[in-house]
Amino acid sequence: MQHFNFKIVVRARDLGLLHLSTNVERLLKAYSDAFLKYGMACRAAPDQWTKPDVKEFERLLGEMLPLGDAGNIHCQNAIATIFCWGLIMESEEDFVSLRKNLVMEASYWWSEAARRGHPYALDNLLNNGLGIEKTKLEKMVAEVQKSHPKLKPSAPEFLGVLYHKISGKAFSKEWAKISPGVAG
Repeated sequence: MQHFNFKIVVRARDLGLLHLSTNVERLLKAYSDAFLKYGMACRAAPDQWTKPDVKEFERLLGEMLPLGDAGNIHCQNAIATIFCWGLIMESEEDFVSLRKNLVMEASYWWSEAARRGHPYALDNLLNNGLGIEKTKLEKMVAEVQKSHPKLKPSAPEFLGVLYHKISGKAFSKEWAKISPGVAG
């Protein structure tokens, strides 16, 4: 799949800076802090568009993209969230005009993370995603609901069964644990 490419985003890989010695925990904490700060600003003015800290989210995105490409599910989910919420958009007009493209890009990243077992990515793709990956996932959800009628779709056990259906891997207690500070 070709990713939606923003001219403001330069992948570190393209600059020859790809090295996975990045402190992922520090990076995810910085993302979580920036996302929380943005969320608080949105809550303070719920009736209007709130401009995110675009420079910070661009920086975070630039550091996360190579890690997401390398398969880090936490970075993949964070990348998707940055795209979905338009956290690299300078204006509401840009966000509105690019919304579908942003959500399509987010859907790609959520799909990548969901395939590898990120439970929030599964949920985000189902509730916010677009495109064929979401459609495939909706069909799987219907199959799991039919085969496990007592499980609520929001229950971790349901996501575990869904994950098994997607990946063929067994549910484990470790699967549902997400690193502290990672916003979903």
